Amino acid sequence: MSSTPASGIQRISAAVLPSAQEAEECIVSDRFSVQLNGENSIVEALSAGTSGLQDAASGAAHDVTAALQTLAKDSLTARRLERQQSRAREQTTYKMAAILASTGITAMAVTAVHLRFAWHMRDGAEFPIMEALATLLLTFGGVVGMEMWARWAHKALWHENEAGWSLHKSHHVPRVGPFEANDIYAIANAVPAMGLCLYGFLTPSLMGGVCFGAGLGITLFGIMYMFIHDGLVHRRFPVGPLADVPYLKRLF
Repeated sequence: MSSTPASGIQRISAAVLPSAQEAEECIVSDRFSVQLNGENSIVEALSAGTSGLQDAASGAAHDVTAALQTLAKDSLTARRLERQQSRAREQTTYKMAAILASTGITAMAVTAVHLRFAWHMRDGAEFPIMEALATLLLTFGGVVGMEMWARWAHKALWHENEAGWSLHKSHHVPRVGPFEANDIYAIANAVPAMGLCLYGFLTPSLMGGVCFGAGLGITLFGIMYMFIHDGLVHRRFPVGPLADVPYLKRLF
């Protein structure tokens, strides 16, 4: 018995078309594939977003670091400039004080020498040659003697003595302002110089000439010490052409 065309079509459809269960499995598989593809797209988007945020944060951190470095450099430059200006003002103040004091003391010393001998010769007396020689000799001796005194006092009184060090230590630490506590020693050395000069000025004798010369020697040493030690060695103020003297360059 031969088969009909309808039955043949049914057999072909049954062989080609999937069953309902297979169709449902395909639909689920397709949905899962779509879901996976969607999740992968989300992950990729999140990764791209995270990478962008990291790049932005890194760029912002770099900009902040650069800005802080620039600010620190500007602040350091400003502080250095302020210190330089402050030091320049201190040097100017001390230099003017040194010049005025040296000029005034030198003028007073020259005037005192002239007046001393002129006054003692006012009654027609002869020029006191021995007194003049004693004054000249003790002026030189006063400079040498003060150098020896300063060497001894610097070690024994200013460093090894606690009371002396309490003032002298300001000479070995950064100074605030144009002056320091150690400058009191200069005033202390000026007291005997003024006393000797006053006594010698008022005493018309050989001893008066000796004392007068000693006072002048101490005064001259103080002026030399101020310009050479404070100015040339410690740079408390510019000393001009004194710093260009070859001997002093080698010495200090």
